Amino acid sequence: MLENDLRLIGGRIRQVRKQQGLRLSDLSDSAGCSESMLSKIENGKVTPSLPTLRNIARALDTRVSTLLCEDSHPCMVIRSTDREAMHGNNGSGIEAARLIPAMSRRFLDAYVLEVPPGAAFSNGFLREGETLGYVLSGVLSLGSDELEHRLAMGDAFHIRPDMGYTCTNSGPDKTSLLIVTVSPGV
Repeated sequence: MLENDLRLIGGRIRQVRKQQGLRLSDLSDSAGCSESMLSKIENGKVTPSLPTLRNIARALDTRVSTLLCEDSHPCMVIRSTDREAMHGNNGSGIEAARLIPAMSRRFLDAYVLEVPPGAAFSNGFLREGETLGYVLSGVLSLGSDELEHRLAMGDAFHIRPDMGYTCTNSGPDKTSLLIVTVSPGV
């Protein structure tokens, strides 16, 4: 039983790591453990300590409970107060919250972004892949390759994974966006 649980936890860690496009070395550096140790954890050969599991969860921008619990519910409700805040906005002032916990999806990710006036983000700010955006409030300038589009509340956009883009809040007020990404190759 315990061996099976260890394999499940390790498998969940591997699944989230791969969904985020991280190599073993990327996660081991971020989590502060050796690549060898992380490999053993992912393969169910070693039991991670609680501090190690916490560091891995932080590096994956998820919760320890997400790595420990099986996603078996056909319908999941995530309250606004329970959203996972994303880290690493590089001082832009952009706030990003993950709408779907890391283990409850396969190839889909969804975020709500709060973008202050003048702030911008581009490819790689969230997760690489096909991107759908919907402007909940405010205005947004979307630059993709050589085109520039101005979007307002209710407008949506779609970006292929092979296109470069930059989104800038070009208005005087905060802009709120719903962003959905699908992993490359799906």
